[in-house]
Formats: sequence, C-alpha cells, structure tokens
Amino acid sequence: MAAILAIAPQIADRLAAEAAAARMEAQTARVAAKSSARDGKPLLARAAFARAERLQGRASTLSGLAGTGPGRRCRMSLIDAIAPPPDALAAFVAEWQGAAPEVQLAAIRGALRRHGLEIPALPGRVAFYEIQLFGLTATGRDEAEAAQNWMKAATRLFPFD
Repeated sequence: MAAILAIAPQIADRLAAEAAAARMEAQTARVAAKSSARDGKPLLARAAFARAERLQGRASTLSGLAGTGPGRRCRMSLIDAIAPPPDALAAFVAEWQGAAPEVQLAAIRGALRRHGLEIPALPGRVAFYEIQLFGLTATGRDEAEAAQNWMKAATRLFPFD
C-alpha cells in the first residue's frame, strides 16, 4: 500500500499529460470537421466530429482522474469529470451555430453521448423524438427535426452573430 501511495503523484502527472494530449487531438479533429463541412464533405465532417467528441470525453475523464494538478491530493469524482461545465450550452452554440444542418446533427449526437438524453419515438408509431441536452429540451417528429428545433432554441438563448 505504501508503494502505491508513493507513486500516486507520478500516476496523476501521467494522467494529466495524457489528458492534455487528448485535448490537443480533439481540437485538431474539430478543426478538421469544420474544414470538411466548409468544403462540402458532410461524411468526413461527421467522422471528424465523432473523433473529436471521443477524444474530448477521454480528456475529461483523464483530467478528472488526475485531479486538479501535479502532486495535489484533491481529486475530482468521476461524475465531476464528465459533467458539462456551466457554460457548455453557450460554447456549443458559438461553435456549431453556423454549421450545416447535417453537421449540427452530428455535433448534437456527439454531445448527447456525453451529456444528454434522447428519447426516440417507438417503432411503428407516429410520435415525437425528444432531445435533452445542456438543460434545454426540444422535440420533433424525428431525430433531425428535434436536433434542428434544439439548435433553434439554443440559438435564441445565445444569439452569437
């Protein structure tokens, strides 16, 4: 047990370094997603955005497990590591409001995997699809319409022009 406690700061430092690397890779993937979207390549944009979301989730988890800094004893719980920050909605709108609808749908799907809840319509029924993300709820006849309605509502809350 004493040996584990002795190397704990080294483990935390390693986790923090891996988290920083994952954040940098996620940012690179986001830039690639936006570039592909601008070039009219929605499939590449979706793939790059999905990669960015996976890397950002990895970075958040690693940061939470590493704690607040090298050698400190204060550690975040795993729930704190994956919970969205308070300004997540505004940041999401600022980043994706100008994207094409199919790219926005991919971005919303990625954010839902990490922070949201989706309630799909039951098969064979005419019902609604509900998205709950960053404290904002929207519905539609299908996933695409619900995502479009969610983005419209989010843009009304944070109109970045």
